[in-house]
Amino acid sequence: FYLASRRARASAAHGTDVAVSALDRLTSVAVAHAKLSLRTEVVEEDAVLAIVLYEESMVARFGHSVIQLLPSPHFRDGNVESYLGHEFHQNMRKLHQQIRQFCTLHAPSVVSCEE
Repeated sequence: FYLASRRARASAAHGTDVAVSALDRLTSVAVAHAKLSLRTEVVEEDAVLAIVLYEESMVARFGHSVIQLLPSPHFRDGNVESYLGHEFHQNMRKLHQQIRQFCTLHAPSVVSCEE
């Protein structure tokens, strides 16, 4: 995702750079999510959450996401189930597929995007 994101942003009209430190941040968030999930290894689900949080911050800061993520204030209506329950998991699966497609489009030769 990191490589695909850098490539897409470099060629986009918006031109928002991806800091080199973003890779470290994405990794740290994914590791933290794995730990919160009581796992010793990071799985794709952890990476997807890290990417979503990163892209949400890009939307908040620059108004644009390379995976077309829309601004989404968290817990805005008190309906925790829609943010943490079944609906949340469905949305995360959909975002996971979007991220895979994005990586395939912008970094097809990078194996880690497909795993």
